[in-house]
Amino acid sequence: MIKLGFIFLMTSQLGWSYILPPDYVVKKMARSRKGMNLVRVVSEVLPLDASGEKGSPFFYEETYYDSLSRVLQSRIIDDQERTLYLMRRNFPIPVIPEKEKDQKVILKALQSQNLVANPEIPLLPMVIFSSDAEPLRQTLLARKFPMNVRDDHPFLPVEKENPTLDENGEWVEPKLPVPVPKPSLVYKILKRMDGMIAWVYGDPKTNEPQLWVQKDSFLPIKIVQFQDNHRNELKMTQYTYQKGFPYPREIVWIKDTVPQMMYSLKTIEINPLHKKLISDTKVGWSDAGLSLSEEQKAIILEFYSLIR
Repeated sequence: MIKLGFIFLMTSQLGWSYILPPDYVVKKMARSRKGMNLVRVVSEVLPLDASGEKGSPFFYEETYYDSLSRVLQSRIIDDQERTLYLMRRNFPIPVIPEKEKDQKVILKALQSQNLVANPEIPLLPMVIFSSDAEPLRQTLLARKFPMNVRDDHPFLPVEKENPTLDENGEWVEPKLPVPVPKPSLVYKILKRMDGMIAWVYGDPKTNEPQLWVQKDSFLPIKIVQFQDNHRNELKMTQYTYQKGFPYPREIVWIKDTVPQMMYSLKTIEINPLHKKLISDTKVGWSDAGLSLSEEQKAIILEFYSLIR
């Protein structure tokens, strides 16, 4: 009886412990990518059967992301290193008054910048590449994720500043925020995924989008979105660090509980000495890509609609 009571207590605490505000978590996510100017990623994309078993690679993919220009360039290549499809994305740079709290005003500004329903800007690449917290936060808000407006959350953790000298040369301790009542936890809970404890923003019992962030590392580990009456789940696992930059070794797409495809990392380079961008300039299908079957083309377009 004592053991069962202990298990119940731990489960209850896991679900309803105090949850960090999403604004703070997004800032921590973005901060982990500071110092990265250019990243090059090479991966393979494989089919998954209903049990999750991997098949032979669909295709290979090469990506460059330049954080200074906020440009992501990606191409699909075959086993002969021929370019099949080329894509270029410009990450958003929302310009919204810093002190603006009215969500209607923010959403209107975001809509004018094509951040709300633009299918050509999937959320995942922004989540794993972006080092800009504010554009990422505003994009999550526009996509209906439960992101608190920055100044509305009274429990936003504040890093204690160092003491400063006043005009008389005396040391002055920094003032700390005054505690205020604890906010509601309706959309923010702690859950487990593959043995990891995660902050979950979004109600898993509804059809609203969810962002799962690993509790200790602040790394995104799952995104859930709903489109055309389908539930699309993206799981990011086995993170590796290159020069301090975190990147998932595997990304799995699950559609309505059925595994679809796996993105598997092969190589990653951070700030390579020899900056080599993709030389192809024609965005879209190459001549080799146009010769693919309609089924193969659909798989590539699905990859770009969700993962890249």
